[in-house]
Amino acid sequence: MILRFYVAASILVGIFCAFGWILKKRELFRRTASLLVMVNIFSLFLIGGEYLFGAFIFTLLGVGVYEMTGHVETNHFWGISMALVLSLVLSYQMNWIRFLIPFYLCVSLFAFAGKKAHVASKSYIVLFITAVLVPCSVSLVGIYRFDPGWVIALILLLQLNDSAAYLFGKSLGKTRIFKTISPNKSLEGYLFGTVGIVLGVLLLLTVIPLLKGYSPFEILSLGTFIFIFGNAGDLLFSAIKRKLDIKDFSNLIPGHGGVLDRLDNILFAAPMFYLFLQGI
Repeated sequence: MILRFYVAASILVGIFCAFGWILKKRELFRRTASLLVMVNIFSLFLIGGEYLFGAFIFTLLGVGVYEMTGHVETNHFWGISMALVLSLVLSYQMNWIRFLIPFYLCVSLFAFAGKKAHVASKSYIVLFITAVLVPCSVSLVGIYRFDPGWVIALILLLQLNDSAAYLFGKSLGKTRIFKTISPNKSLEGYLFGTVGIVLGVLLLLTVIPLLKGYSPFEILSLGTFIFIFGNAGDLLFSAIKRKLDIKDFSNLIPGHGGVLDRLDNILFAAPMFYLFLQGI
């Protein structure tokens, strides 16, 4: 399963990378080249087992906390330590995630509804780290424990949604629907993102047959879930960046920004996807 994901993802990203090189689209080439490197790294940790995968996710969490605390007056070391300790505790008490969902949603909604001064404050950023970033990261580990194949499905569907929306929305998008939060997002981009999800579902039915045997209703529910929570996560982190007056959380990943810029939709969707898999 993981090998099939690696081959399929590498071919898809490689095609887009070559497309960017041939057409001399520098930004597209940088983004896809970085994504190709990430596919290799991610696949390596996927085959490493639960503990290695968990260590990888918690490392990304630490980097994400470092990125976020760098934009407010708070101590990096304290923030990272707090996040990692809470993550370790929660990873041994996975059933707590369902009780944290209301807090995770309320804190996320405040990023949209709250005043700029409040969202950009040290207090809110610390709250966001504990109530959102921590349970989101732990949920990814929980999904891996349930079945590594579902981590692959989550990543594949979200990235195809995001990539299709970016590629075609940027060139063809005319109808701007979130002018204040994320001016570059367009209705056309979201429509092409849906096409990306459909492509991902087809891959999960054939090349990576994880969805084989599931009913059309279950597959439609999965696609709808990915579309809603994936795009919501992207908007959430865009709203926070707007109120922090920054374009990206960092410049760690060429063409993408920081870890949080790349993993925004994956992180936000993870807790609800974890419960989705539990049949809730």
